[in-house]
Amino acid sequence: MNFSKSSTGQPADAAWNALATACNQITFTSTATSKVIATVTYTGTTKQGGSGTPSIVATYTGMAQLTGVNQTIFQQNSTTYPYTGDYIKVEALITGSTIQFTTTWFAAAGSLSYKNQQISAGAVTAISYYPPETTYISNTWGTPTLAASVV
Repeated sequence: MNFSKSSTGQPADAAWNALATACNQITFTSTATSKVIATVTYTGTTKQGGSGTPSIVATYTGMAQLTGVNQTIFQQNSTTYPYTGDYIKVEALITGSTIQFTTTWFAAAGSLSYKNQQISAGAVTAISYYPPETTYISNTWGTPTLAASVV
């Protein structure tokens, strides 16, 4: 998943844009066992690039560790005052052969209720699928379907 957000003219835009840039990208592998692909090591859920320190990066969770109940695999909070209660979180679950990722862009309320925290559809994350190479193995996984919705 690559995190990005376009400007919407809302007061919290700069903070949300900074948080999306800080999250940058996460990858999700088949198992929690370490994999090296093109000299890059991936383990379960891995954050790549960006800045800051996520509160959750589930390196112990890959596809094989998923259940039918949402598990948080990534969360990073904003470091921009006064939006430090805001965060981006990714949860995952599996049902049959379908993996469902839910991304939450949470705007804290409370003392910030006077600020307009609206986030438009421009905040949607992009999901990319990178299949294994097929030089030495046969494609037995087919072509996955990717879909996204904004609630």
